[in-house]
Amino acid sequence: MDLVHSTGFWVVIILGPLGTVLGIFARLSQKEPPPVLPPGVAPGTTRPRAEKGDPPASDNP
Repeated sequence: MDLVHSTGFWVVIILGPLGTVLGIFARLSQKEPPPVLPPGVAPGTTRPRAEKGDPPASDNP
């Protein structure tokens, strides 16, 4: 009877993390919907990033 209990213990120990990893991969394999953009913004249009020495751009004058 001890062998049955110890075997079941190791099966649970091995299958628990395996099930977690498979669940994570299943969620990561799903394609995310595109983000909701504010009105007037076209997809794929972004400002170029500032050069290293330039101060960050500000929307407020």
